[in-house]
Amino acid sequence: EGFAGRVAESPGSVAVVCGDVSLTYGELDARAGRLARVLVGCGVGVESRVGLLLERSVDVVVAMVAVVRAGGAYVPLHGSYPGERVREVLGRSGAVVVVTDRAVDEVGGVPVVRVDAEPVGDVRLPVVVPAGALAYVMFTSGSSGVPKGVAVTHGDVVALAADSRWSSGAHGRVLFHSPHSFDAATYEVWVPLLNGGTVDVAGAELSVSVVREAVARGVSGLFLTKALFDVLAEEDAGCFAGLAEVWTGGEAASGVAMGRVLEACPGVELVHVYGPTESTTFAVCGPVTGTDTEGAAVPLGGPMDNTSAYVLDGALRLVGVGVPGELYLGGGGLARGYDGRSGLTAERF
Repeated sequence: EGFAGRVAESPGSVAVVCGDVSLTYGELDARAGRLARVLVGCGVGVESRVGLLLERSVDVVVAMVAVVRAGGAYVPLHGSYPGERVREVLGRSGAVVVVTDRAVDEVGGVPVVRVDAEPVGDVRLPVVVPAGALAYVMFTSGSSGVPKGVAVTHGDVVALAADSRWSSGAHGRVLFHSPHSFDAATYEVWVPLLNGGTVDVAGAELSVSVVREAVARGVSGLFLTKALFDVLAEEDAGCFAGLAEVWTGGEAASGVAMGRVLEACPGVELVHVYGPTESTTFAVCGPVTGTDTEGAAVPLGGPMDNTSAYVLDGALRLVGVGVPGELYLGGGGLARGYDGRSGLTAERF
């Protein structure tokens, strides 16, 4: 519904671009609608699981929109996954079909639909999908190495996209460079799409030159993992100049790397961010100043909209200021749980 509103509001605005290929909101809606009708014709309905095995391109965005329009939940598959991992993820999720750009008849024993397939017969949209229905199931490997699928709803994704931190327009054109099997892709695709912006699909793995080219195209917002941020900051801290905001996080931040970027790019707002897949990508964030980078630890900021964050002890009691504890999250972006694993969900959620 959120995407449909943007289509109605500005059908001629550019929704997604990759190199010389671009789709307006109207064109993306049409392509996704055709694929959604194909999926419905294959039996996909509310909460049906649909695997996505695609190279990063505009097709990934088309497929994501199509699956949720059909009522299904997409299950991203990385192209480097070994066959055993693909079969396990598809089996655990109960996927009924896989959308792919490969010339194959099946993936992991599951039938496929080509991303450019055309509908046959009179299959109509829209499908009515509740806000609490699943939008995607993203698999991560826990400490045991057994993949667990994080079940994220439409409401969770909308909560992220509706956060007031995007209202400045700094994320009007976002670089989609993460694998779609990594939860950063939720920010890179849905935040711009649900706010009338543009998804700019990176044609290559992120590097200094790719960042500079993205800035030259007008990309304004970018997220990088801490490790990648540190590498680029060391190689060429000035490569981020021209961006409105750079978000980075995922593990303990390097004050040295952040300070280097702040010095080289005084016009860029650097935001330190934290959030597991279980909280729909981001949960806690805050802008970083030069002073923040001089201490032993860079501050994380505070909870995002409709999010709660507590530091608790082993008995789930609030600890005092300065006392170590565990960070607990709750609120609008909290996932439903681990798909099909009620015991683990009860333990962790």
